[in-house]
Amino acid sequence: MFMNLKKILSYSFGPLGGAFFSFITLPLIANYFTVEDVGRYSILQVTLSLGVIIFSLGLDQAFVREYHECDNKNNLAKVMMLPNVIFFPILMLLFCFIPIISFTLDFDDKFSSITIALTLCLLIFNNQLAYIFRMEEKGFIYSLTIIIPKFVFFITILLLIYWYEIFNFGYLVLAYFLSVMGTTLVSILCLNRDFFGCFKSGVDFVKLKEMLHFGLPLIVAGLAYTGLTTLDRYFIKSLSTLHEVGIYALAIGFASIAGIFSSIFSSMWHPIVYRWVSEGVKITKIVISIEVMILFLSFSWSSFGVLSFVLKSFVPDSYTDLNFLFVAAVGVPLIYMLSEVTQVGIGISRRTSFSIIASVVALVVNVVLNFIFIPAYGASGAAIATLVAFFVFFTIRTESSVFLWQSFPRGKVYVILILYVSLSISLQFYNVSFIVNSCLWGGAFLVTLIFFSGRVKFLYFSFLELKERRV
Repeated sequence: MFMNLKKILSYSFGPLGGAFFSFITLPLIANYFTVEDVGRYSILQVTLSLGVIIFSLGLDQAFVREYHECDNKNNLAKVMMLPNVIFFPILMLLFCFIPIISFTLDFDDKFSSITIALTLCLLIFNNQLAYIFRMEEKGFIYSLTIIIPKFVFFITILLLIYWYEIFNFGYLVLAYFLSVMGTTLVSILCLNRDFFGCFKSGVDFVKLKEMLHFGLPLIVAGLAYTGLTTLDRYFIKSLSTLHEVGIYALAIGFASIAGIFSSIFSSMWHPIVYRWVSEGVKITKIVISIEVMILFLSFSWSSFGVLSFVLKSFVPDSYTDLNFLFVAAVGVPLIYMLSEVTQVGIGISRRTSFSIIASVVALVVNVVLNFIFIPAYGASGAAIATLVAFFVFFTIRTESSVFLWQSFPRGKVYVILILYVSLSISLQFYNVSFIVNSCLWGGAFLVTLIFFSGRVKFLYFSFLELKERRV
């Protein structure tokens, strides 16, 4: 138990620390940069995230799948990193000669364009190194790769505020580049020395072919999923204004606090569940995991819902209805985290095409709903579209897992999710008081406790038993 707790803490301090620095950085950006620049910065992050998925060729996901079944793990990592050699010069040429950022960000600056190209290359590399640390179960180092960019970005913004009086988007680009560069340097220093020896040998093209066969289809799934979580900002920019993008982006930024739970859980869940697969996973383990996760989702969503009114104290008055956007945005990473457990059958059966179907269908739903709701409701419309699309994503993932593997009880899980999604959507239209808001979220959590009272009692008595053992 001690080792499990130690491992959890090693994976947790990075996301928690990163969330802390993000939380204190967001108000600084909101108060010193324009809402439009905040919107541009959000679109930049989205664009670079899509770039990482495309230019990684799905080899990072293949690395995770093959890691426990491959003896030469350093060679496996080298194959994963092969795209870096190919795409680095291509990306630099593209950003030097094609005004990409002027098309996407309404901002034309050659230095910023080159800086963004370098940032993308480093992000691809950092993403691959992070997967190595995760699969080696080096939780502390993995956490460093999360907390360092947030810390460096925060310090850089503080220094810019101290030195300058006028701020523009170019400063945000520079701060982002420095934060990514800091992560790269620390990650390289933390690699095992024998890792670099693998580059003396040739590339295993047979293994490369196998990994591409597994990973390339996941690019579609990855793009669809990333599009599901990010294309709303492009739609708001096209169908509404950059000002609305800025408000929505800040809500998403605060909602990333919930994303730390998803990050911590995913970092530990994937190695654990594939180990269970190799040992012969039992359905009872999955059912327990699902019920514990729905309790955690309910508690977290309700807590964030009650505390959402606090956000108004940290931002200018121009960020209207930020708290209601936040409660919808915070549900996205929580639903995704739950789906990571319910979709276990897809990974066990290796039928990754079902992951693609889930992402693509949800993306289509998201696009349609964005076109319907954004012209009428702006940022709130985008929040509604994304939340509904994620419920569709969860449903397809879950039912695909049942179809491909084994059935498990899930009716009460759907009822709770529908309750929380409906409540979050309703609050986009009704400006309720703090007291009414607290009662609504508290009531939703109470319903969850009643539905899963058996699991609550089990956890309670397990806690008491553990406490007695320690005594």
